[in-house]
Amino acid sequence: MEMNNTISSDVVGDVTLSIHNIEYQVYLQKGQWVVLYLALLCVIGTIGNAHVLLVFPRKYSTSNFKIFIIAMAVNDILACILTIPFEIIDERYLYTYNDVIACKTFRFLSYFLTILSGFLLLLVAVERFRKICRPFGVQMTRKKVYATFVALIILALALATPNIIFQNINNKDLPDYPGVTGTNCGAMKTKFSSLYYGCLLLISTLVLVSVVVIYGVILRTVWRHRKSLFLTTNRDSANLSLSDVRLSAVFSDAQQNGATGCRESFTSEDDGPMVVVPCSNSRPSSVIEVKQNPPNKLHRAVRNTMMFMVASFISYCGIIPVIVLGIIRNADPTTYDVIKRHLGVFMTILVRGFFFNNVVNPYVYCFMDGKFRKECKQLYINALKFISNMCKEKKELS
Repeated sequence: MEMNNTISSDVVGDVTLSIHNIEYQVYLQKGQWVVLYLALLCVIGTIGNAHVLLVFPRKYSTSNFKIFIIAMAVNDILACILTIPFEIIDERYLYTYNDVIACKTFRFLSYFLTILSGFLLLLVAVERFRKICRPFGVQMTRKKVYATFVALIILALALATPNIIFQNINNKDLPDYPGVTGTNCGAMKTKFSSLYYGCLLLISTLVLVSVVVIYGVILRTVWRHRKSLFLTTNRDSANLSLSDVRLSAVFSDAQQNGATGCRESFTSEDDGPMVVVPCSNSRPSSVIEVKQNPPNKLHRAVRNTMMFMVASFISYCGIIPVIVLGIIRNADPTTYDVIKRHLGVFMTILVRGFFFNNVVNPYVYCFMDGKFRKECKQLYINALKFISNMCKEKKELS
């Protein structure tokens, strides 16, 4: 359905029309679609991340995998319950918003949570790279993960803090009403603010490229080891899944290191059992000894990595348009204005695409993690049992 970008003729003819009425007409014609989009993201994201926070802390053993999931869920649910509602208010009162403190506070929070989310995706990619591609290298212990979290939070706070200065209530001309000016929350247009937002754009682009490259290397490693190594175990070798490439990476790295006359071991808390690799230059017929139910344990390594990879790529489906439009805006403002004019209301939705990142993760987990699905189902069963018992008790008392 085509959107009309101008105020209807009956509105134009009313010379006594107040700016509030004009604002409401604009909202009905364009803004309500943006508000609907944001409201859906807010509800869906809050529900999904709430399920993650109810299930993972109680039902999963402590590991880097669990820590990453919970950290991202906390970040995402804060975005859903704090910053998205503010964006809805800002879109509804497009020409009459004038709360300076709320403007600075919520825009600071929005930038902080978005920056931190990007850093978390990068941290997860790096940890997965070390686990899959460098299994005998230095791994991220829990202590290192927590220390890195603190460092990333401080860095995100530092990068987001200038918004307290640059975000303000600005005058905004109404395009269809010459001489009529409203107020709106937005970035001040100064030399320093342009430099700041340009640097943020560069950092976002570098983080995006880094995550894509890292996962590309992981995919290459998975595919290369899957094709090149034949696994032989004492039982059920035919049942080993694609995820058994985790062992391939361990053995291949041991061979490449040229170790001889020794046995190397590798322990993974969340991704698999202890793996014992004979460090011999020969090509043994039975190359790997696996303990503790290999098919299930080994499945976790690549499954968890693939799950993070899919979540990251889907998240970037919303972030990439924002970055591309930001680059165009800085490089050629005229072209940006032409794109904005042609896209109309869809442009307003695109520039808020980064909120998609705060919504998608729980549903990726639900699709790719059978245990998460099972625990969510059990959560509802327990809730229904509790409600049923409460009703019975109430009935008995009456």
